Amino acid sequence: MNLQQLRAVFEEWYGEPHYVLAVPAPDQQAIPDRLEILYYFAEEVEEYTTAIATIGLASYSPIMTSDRAELMLYVAIGQSQQDYERLGKGLANLVWRCLGLGSYFIPNQVLQDISIPLFERMNSLFVMDWGYKVPEWLPGIEPDVRVLEVVPIYDSEADQLENLEETFRTEICKQAIPKGNMSNPLREPVRLLTKATKKIWERFERWCRENAPLVCEDLKQGASEEQIKTLEERIGLTLPEDFAAFLMVHNGAMWFDSYEYIGTEQIYQTWLRMNQIKEEGFFSNRQIDRRSQGIIKNTWWDSHWIPVAEDSCGNLHCIDLAPDANGSIGQVIYWEKIEGSLPSGCESFFAWFRDMEKGLGRYYVVE
Repeated sequence: MNLQQLRAVFEEWYGEPHYVLAVPAPDQQAIPDRLEILYYFAEEVEEYTTAIATIGLASYSPIMTSDRAELMLYVAIGQSQQDYERLGKGLANLVWRCLGLGSYFIPNQVLQDISIPLFERMNSLFVMDWGYKVPEWLPGIEPDVRVLEVVPIYDSEADQLENLEETFRTEICKQAIPKGNMSNPLREPVRLLTKATKKIWERFERWCRENAPLVCEDLKQGASEEQIKTLEERIGLTLPEDFAAFLMVHNGAMWFDSYEYIGTEQIYQTWLRMNQIKEEGFFSNRQIDRRSQGIIKNTWWDSHWIPVAEDSCGNLHCIDLAPDANGSIGQVIYWEKIEGSLPSGCESFFAWFRDMEKGLGRYYVVE
């Protein structure tokens, strides 16, 4: 595929640009040797943004594990013509820099120690699929060309994303940074996981109040930082950021799917009770279920498990901070009185809570 074909297909998909900037490669041997930068200027409305797209990246054949791609970047309106051109050239130079290092652009990718004009406060970039539901592909061209969005982020945000499951990075980024803010060169850094968890709480609580108000009947005010710190000191563990954020919205108590999601004091009392039972030898010589082997440690109870919910029979949902070799720190596990510990399939509390919210009205049905 050549530059002309790519541009024709892109314009069919996104529309005719308001302005086009041709940028030759700094090295004549580079492939592609030229990029076109398409500009789509927004109306003079504050929440709108200007879109800037590359054309020509997809003419480079990436490694077998990557899809060919074109990039889009958004910037807040009101920039000067000179700044727009600087930004377009910076986007083109980003392409050649990455290709020169032998890397390509893929979804959920964090690029550190890279900045582009206007966004110099942010020394990292995040690459994600364009759109909000499913990957977007340019129509009617082969091989397939995926449309990716480049988001300037702070180093602190890049470090956070690097420590998150890849499958959730894009969703967490979009939940935590509204699209209008993503394009703002002057925005302040945010705690991505904390903000995203609170966003899910907002949707979860709104749905429950509209459809199942009894679920919210006993919800308490959020835990204070002091309450979180006290709990951590009492159990000798640091709460995962997503679970701490969960408690700081509502510190218990919510009955949902036959389980009560508990607050800081009840978490401590339940954790203490389970440790005392183990010390008294009630769990001696019990073996974990084979489904847990390699994921959860071969023990009936571990002090590194943080109870988050309990049913009327004493069965628990816990956060596991000391998994086995194939598990993930922070994974959610079930603890059953008869079967012992079992994996939930969720590698983090955020993944667990997100699945609960996604299941409202589908998997979880209110009579």
